[in-house]
Amino acid sequence: MTTLQRIRPYLWILFITCVVAGGEYYFYRFSFDVDNSFLISRAVTFASGVWSLVLIIALILHRGWARYMMIFGIIFAIALFALITMLMNQESVAFLSRPTKAALKGMALFAVALIPLWASRSLQRHCGPLTAGGRTPM
Repeated sequence: MTTLQRIRPYLWILFITCVVAGGEYYFYRFSFDVDNSFLISRAVTFASGVWSLVLIIALILHRGWARYMMIFGIIFAIALFALITMLMNQESVAFLSRPTKAALKGMALFAVALIPLWASRSLQRHCGPLTAGGRTPM
C-alpha cells in the first residue's frame, strides 16, 4: 500500500467530521432559535451530536459497523429535523424563516456527508475486515 492509500480514508473521515460538525452547528442554531417552539429539537440535536462523535471515533478505530450506523444515523437525523421543520412551519406565516434556513443548511451538510460514507472505496476498505487479501494492520 502506498502512503496515499493509507492516508486517504483518514482524509475522508476528516472531511466527514468537518461537514457533520457544520451540520450540527446549524441544527444547534435551529434548535435554540427563539422562533422554534419545539423543545424536542434540542434533544434531537444533542443526541445527534453525541452519536456522530461516537461513530466518527469508531470509524477511526476501523469498526466496520460504524460506517453503516453513521449512514443510518445521518438519514434518521435528516428525517427527524425535516419533520420538526415541517411541523414548525405549519404555525409560521413566513415561508423561509431564520430557523428554517438553519435547518435546511444542516440537512444539506448532512446529505453531503453521506456521499463519501456510501461511495468511497478507500473508506470501505478502511472499515472492512482483516483478510488475506484485504488491508494490512497499521
